[in-house]
Amino acid sequence: MAQRGSAFLDKFLVFLFAVAVAGVFFAFSGSSVAQETSISSPTMCDRLNSITEEQKEQFGIVSSSCKANASGLVAHVFILGCHDCAGATYNTTSGALVNTSELNKIPTSYILRIPENWNGRVVVVIPPGNFVQTFFFPFMGTLLNEGYAVAAMNHPEPGFPGFPYEDFINPPYSTKDFRNGYLATGHLIKDLVTDVFGESVGTYGFGISTGVLQGTGILGDEGGTPFDGYILGVGGNGLLNQLMSVVESYKTNRTPLTNLTPLQTTAAQRVTILAGAVRGIGTADPEYKAFVLNGSTDEERLERALAYNASDRPKEVQRAWAALEFGSDIKKPTIFVKGLRDRVVYPGNALSHSEGIVDAGKSGLLRLYLFRNMTHGSALDSPLSPDILWVDAVHKLDAWVQNGTEPGSINAGPFGLQPSCTTMGFGTDPLACFCDIMGGVDFGGYPIPECG
Repeated sequence: MAQRGSAFLDKFLVFLFAVAVAGVFFAFSGSSVAQETSISSPTMCDRLNSITEEQKEQFGIVSSSCKANASGLVAHVFILGCHDCAGATYNTTSGALVNTSELNKIPTSYILRIPENWNGRVVVVIPPGNFVQTFFFPFMGTLLNEGYAVAAMNHPEPGFPGFPYEDFINPPYSTKDFRNGYLATGHLIKDLVTDVFGESVGTYGFGISTGVLQGTGILGDEGGTPFDGYILGVGGNGLLNQLMSVVESYKTNRTPLTNLTPLQTTAAQRVTILAGAVRGIGTADPEYKAFVLNGSTDEERLERALAYNASDRPKEVQRAWAALEFGSDIKKPTIFVKGLRDRVVYPGNALSHSEGIVDAGKSGLLRLYLFRNMTHGSALDSPLSPDILWVDAVHKLDAWVQNGTEPGSINAGPFGLQPSCTTMGFGTDPLACFCDIMGGVDFGGYPIPECG
């Protein structure tokens, strides 16, 4: 028995040796099977470290690093870069642009994070307010941990911190820079991801507030967009329409449709909104802004601002406003979220943009969500919108784009689940959807004439 066992063991060892030799042979002969089983896939960090100097120049990469799993975030790669950099330099720790005083033109900057558990999706955020590429709200961290790559990109306007109005409002500044800069940088981010980290399954444009008014809202009708779908967070219908709706509310001391009192009550506060450093008359018409501010009293300045009529202004001013208009002929699935208690960007603007999309025959690409008791969600008009709202909106957009799944209801946490106007049966009648949610009465308890 011992001899038989020894003979069997000898044969078994010979067999193992033969298998090992065969494995070495196939490995060196280029067998794809042997390579697949013997070499693990490169990590995101490995891919980052493989970037060439040529690629760094191609994608405007300023700095990059691998981040370990820490501070509640999964391990990910971090890339800071810019499009049309024009001599820009950055603090590579914070990602902030530091030499604005030396620049003639404002670059479009970006910060891209790709997690090790990347799911093939990329969400590109244009921030709200005066935030720039360093913007990173908690909902972006949630998406990153779920496997989404997230990026923030921005092209600040004159008057943003670090971009003095008087220095940057003159040429080569142009309102066309917003559309062109965001489109070009969106393509740059998408190409960077594809070339270095792998083909993306879906790339989505996400704007909040100013990020809609001067970002995703003006990109929706672009045929050459890098984005497969959009989220318009608390947006409106273009900057000029926004401005004129605020003018109307100041004249009547009531917000259109909802009958809320405007946030600004004094003449000085209202002048600041209409002709302040950013997102007012001066965005496209610096000459008229100067005329407003040259008034001798707050009351005179307000009177001048309330008299603004873009159609009476020079052609170059009208063209500057036109570059910031929203197009109705949208090309990609779009989720539009709006709080009806918004006193920054009034709900009527969201309805008019949605109605334009319906008139253009594109209602099938729009899902409008109206939350009755939700505000703008900013320091001016609190409380902040819950993070779960934006995370769920991304999930719904992704499923809609990838699988054709109807978005249905979106979860807004304390504001509840809200079905889209399409789900409610008002996909081609945004005003009727608004009237149904409001019950036909405004926040003062009075019948809304438009709902009659």
